[in-house]
Amino acid sequence: ARLPLTEAVLLLATAPKSNSVIKAIDKAADDIHRGKGRQIPNFLLDTHYAGSAKLGHGEGYIYPHNCPNHYVDVSYLPEDIEPGSYYEYGSNKTEQAAEAYWKAVRSKGK
Repeated sequence: ARLPLTEAVLLLATAPKSNSVIKAIDKAADDIHRGKGRQIPNFLLDTHYAGSAKLGHGEGYIYPHNCPNHYVDVSYLPEDIEPGSYYEYGSNKTEQAAEAYWKAVRSKGK
């Protein structure tokens, strides 16, 4: 496994760096510490046990990989967390390319 591990280390070491990720993690952690995000949407709850259907678990779930661009215009977040409230794309070329890609995928999925 030394070759793939070395490849992974080199990829991470040479990847463009940004503080966008730490800002997002800190915002999310602050919300968690304030008690937000505790209620998982019913359509994401486990359906692999008897009685889960009676509780509404999994109801309305859409499998993204069966959809164009593997995208579904659905929020997977708990109701008390706003979509897009954590990560903000940075100004570097890599993050700008990721933002453009994500905008393209979302626009085609609607």
